[in-house]
Amino acid sequence: MTKENKKLVSELVNIIGKTNDKLAMEKLLELMEQVVIKFLTRYSCDVNMIRDITADTFVVVAEKAGTRESDKNSYSWILTIAKNLYYNERRRLNRLTDINIVSPIESVMSYAFNADFFIDFNTALEKLTYDERQIYYLKFECNYKVYQIAKIMVMSVATIKRRLQIIRHIMKEVVKGE
Repeated sequence: MTKENKKLVSELVNIIGKTNDKLAMEKLLELMEQVVIKFLTRYSCDVNMIRDITADTFVVVAEKAGTRESDKNSYSWILTIAKNLYYNERRRLNRLTDINIVSPIESVMSYAFNADFFIDFNTALEKLTYDERQIYYLKFECNYKVYQIAKIMVMSVATIKRRLQIIRHIMKEVVKGE
């Protein structure tokens, strides 16, 4: 984006803040929507999440445009709003517990193992984030391949491989008692 466009974005945000002009908001959307979408694709491959966060970003811009100082850089302010909304959404998803973490334990309960192993195993699963538990379940319980998990989770293959390394590391630490 050119310096002229960044200045225009700042002017549009100031106009929206002072008069709540719909034409200014439409022009701002025209200038910044694709920029915000491209910015968010650095954080996630989930198209639906990116669209939702982009829409929420411009809602926040419209609400808070009047409360910000006019001499500040509006371009980076809008991208910061998008980034913060993305992080808030990821935190919200990490708090969800859609994956039944008891299922893996029940699947191995039929084997004659030490009871302490199950406690350690359960502790390790509880230390995983929401996404990591999903990846664990898909990889080790459903026997999906990494590329299949990447499609299901809407993440890159490299991200899935890295998360699998993290999962293995956490499992080793907890089971060894470190």
